[in-house]
Amino acid sequence: MFSRAARQAIDGSSVWQAVQTASKAAETVMIKLTHLSGEVFVLNADLIRYVESRPDTFITLTGGERLVVAESMDEVMRRAVAYQQAKHLIPAPAAPDGCATRPRIAEGA
Repeated sequence: MFSRAARQAIDGSSVWQAVQTASKAAETVMIKLTHLSGEVFVLNADLIRYVESRPDTFITLTGGERLVVAESMDEVMRRAVAYQQAKHLIPAPAAPDGCATRPRIAEGA
């Protein structure tokens, strides 16, 4: 996004921290999926209306547009739930007794 010189010039400044925060926020808004052609793309998970499996996985967006993806319906749901957890809209599962941290869902490929 920025050249090395630009990063060094603003490194440690509030501007650079704001850019990093915005980049992390953008990552949590999107889920990575794959078209049937193999092309990887990112989708704003807030736009998902519903997901169908027939046998390909169809995602219908809030605007009515339909996408066909290579991932299974369960995988799309897992990634969408992980996205919601990242936004803190759905709490992550409680940690098992004796564990210091809660289990996390790994980011999909």
